[in-house]
Amino acid sequence: MGGWSILQGRRWRGWLLGAYLVLLFASQVYQRWQTQPPPPTDPDRHTVALPAMTTHGQLNGRNVKVSYLDFVPAHAKPGSKPVILLHGTPGNGEDFKRLAGRLNQLGYRVLAPDLPGNGQSETWPDSYAMRAHAYTLLAMMDQLHIGHAHVVGWSNGGAVVLDMADIAPDRLASITMLAAVGDQACEGSGDFYFEHFKYALGFGLLVVGPELVPHFGLFPSLAFRVSAIRSFYDTDQRPLRGIMQHLNRPTLILHGRDDVLVSYTAALRHHDLIHDSELVMIDANHFIPFMQADEAAAIMGDFFSRHDDPDSPAIRRTTILAAPRPLLFGPYDGTVTDALIASPWWADLAGVFVVAMIFPPVALALVGFLAPINLIDFLVAILGLWFALMLRRARKGKWTHWAWLTTLGISVGGFILVNAVTRYAVYHGQNLAGLPGEWGGLLTVFLGLWIIAWTCKRLRRPAGSPRPTGGAYNRTDAS
Repeated sequence: MGGWSILQGRRWRGWLLGAYLVLLFASQVYQRWQTQPPPPTDPDRHTVALPAMTTHGQLNGRNVKVSYLDFVPAHAKPGSKPVILLHGTPGNGEDFKRLAGRLNQLGYRVLAPDLPGNGQSETWPDSYAMRAHAYTLLAMMDQLHIGHAHVVGWSNGGAVVLDMADIAPDRLASITMLAAVGDQACEGSGDFYFEHFKYALGFGLLVVGPELVPHFGLFPSLAFRVSAIRSFYDTDQRPLRGIMQHLNRPTLILHGRDDVLVSYTAALRHHDLIHDSELVMIDANHFIPFMQADEAAAIMGDFFSRHDDPDSPAIRRTTILAAPRPLLFGPYDGTVTDALIASPWWADLAGVFVVAMIFPPVALALVGFLAPINLIDFLVAILGLWFALMLRRARKGKWTHWAWLTTLGISVGGFILVNAVTRYAVYHGQNLAGLPGEWGGLLTVFLGLWIIAWTCKRLRRPAGSPRPTGGAYNRTDAS
């Protein structure tokens, strides 16, 4: 009977594996043969054929299709230069329809291209790097006989604008960094190699992973997922710091104080690096073209109007239109914030690990407090929690074959939950025992986590059993 049961189990596993492979094959065939409906006709959309580009310039022998939206104003402003709006990753020119409409009303012609690998442009470009896109945009300007333009880079598009300014600065009437990336030190962990480790991990999870699931087109297309990851992986932001330091074009840095993707500290850093720059901080998140199109158009329109004249001097100034930012660390806010931003990723990971080894609820509360304001990288925080939980479980003699996976799930799930809860509590918490609202909210979250941890420990103890005391308790249950 035992042998028969084993044989039956193997047959079931074989059937399951066979069914999975058949479904996977059918899913792949379905996706390859599935025809996408043609995009709706848009009188503002046009297409040009341009030379394929790499980070070193033109790639001979191949052309790529670049699709773009061209919004022509009913009444053009005399002497105005065209405006080119560059989207982030993932994205396309459609993201700017509201903003383009507002700039049209101010008399500006607006072009919004789909960068290669995005939207209706070339699906599989040779390079997804921002510098390759910069060469493509300059070639498009040549093809459309645009000598000079105001160029706006939103999010990852900021890297394209900076590379354009490095390659051909005289072609840019002005630069606008709209909630834009720039200095490598402001990206997540701040380290080029750790960031590319994250992108490689993302490629495995978001590009390769879905291809191993028979999803029949329920996930975004392979081309979309590849573009979303490779746009980051192919790009090297390390040279951008030097480009900003030597930039001699009028530059507007327009940023939201509550940006959760590109921290407001990045805008401050970029303003320090670019001598001829104006910084305008508004009450906004990252999605300014969607949520603050009117305000952004008014600010940019004034800036463009001044620099339609090439002889107009750049003005260095800072305008804060956002509500005052809470001083999270009191009189030491600047010092502590700068120290956290400057600290290397491995030091942050070690700090989270040490705190989580001593008392996990404190570590969870701290990373939930620091991650939403970009003072610690999310993957660094998760790894610190994960390593500590694995070691704590091993020291207690509770290690199993699947302990690494369960502790990872607890680390990721706990981080996501506490991140959301702490963000709300920290920024909306009421004063508690005379503490500022931010620290009152943080203390509330910490107490809540402590109560949950204490309750879980009590529930694991058999009913009616006395609490262990002495050395045995200290060795097995003590945190």
